[in-house]
Amino acid sequence: MHDPELLAELEALRAQNSKLKRINAALIERVESSSSQRTESYAAFQHSVELAEQVRERTQALNDTMAELQASNRLLSDARARAEKAHHYLIDAIESVPDAFVLSMRTSASCFITAALPRSGRAPTCASPKAPRSARSSAWRCAPG
Repeated sequence: MHDPELLAELEALRAQNSKLKRINAALIERVESSSSQRTESYAAFQHSVELAEQVRERTQALNDTMAELQASNRLLSDARARAEKAHHYLIDAIESVPDAFVLSMRTSASCFITAALPRSGRAPTCASPKAPRSARSSAWRCAPG
């Protein structure tokens, strides 16, 4: 039993067994780590799908908001245009009021002066609206025509 050949063979078998155990452990480690990588890969893929869905939903919400904003801007532009038009009408009306008073004063002065015409028969005329304000501010300041 203590044959040197048997002992050498036993020692070779133990070395081979040890080597096979190391290979087996390495393969088990590789399989276990690759399955966790597959799980991690699948989890990463699933997460990217969820992120893509969130991006799609938020993009749709953004597009809807942009459409509402554009409609609101159109309404604001229309309202501003109407307000500017009304403002111009108001300015025109305010600017025409002094002209109306001048015309009214001319008519009043003309009527008043016509009633008191001198015997020459020539009716005096009022000062021009372009005359200085003091010259046209009163119906009494009429120049002979």
